[in-house]
Amino acid sequence: MCVVSAGVRSALVVDYGWEETVVTPVYEYRELAAVRSTRGMKMLTLKMGEMLKGLATRQAPTSGQVLRLDFDFVEDFISRVASCEAEGGEPQADSTDDSS
Repeated sequence: MCVVSAGVRSALVVDYGWEETVVTPVYEYRELAAVRSTRGMKMLTLKMGEMLKGLATRQAPTSGQVLRLDFDFVEDFISRVASCEAEGGEPQADSTDDSS
């Protein structure tokens, strides 16, 4: 459905969910083969939290500031830093053009 709504006939659809990631190639509106992985947003959030915790412990003695690493902070960090944008820096999903 997302291929049709994007206005293309062929695409690589990536569904990055909480528990798993599903990658589905679509050619001429037909699903070729879906590939599933147990690496999802949950794993990304945990690994990013561990990385930020490591950075915070290395910088805490020099800066004197304590970084609060709760779930909301890590999730916000991922949405701001680890997200992809289309060329030109504009978000791809929210383009609404009613000129037709």
